[in-house]
Amino acid sequence: MSGIIYGLYEQIINEIVNENLNKVDQELVIKDTQPLDSAESSKILADYLTRILREIFNYIDDGDT
Repeated sequence: MSGIIYGLYEQIINEIVNENLNKVDQELVIKDTQPLDSAESSKILADYLTRILREIFNYIDDGDT
């Protein structure tokens, strides 16, 4: 097995995500709060994270080409 530290990949991804989130102009962020139906909360969160991660991975892929 290689000398890769467990969790290193996740740490790198987290750092990239945090750096990009810190660059977002807060004036452009739309905040909308509503009561959340607990039965749908996991689907809503999964859909949101899927969309965000897809954008992040597309951004990373564009930088490598």
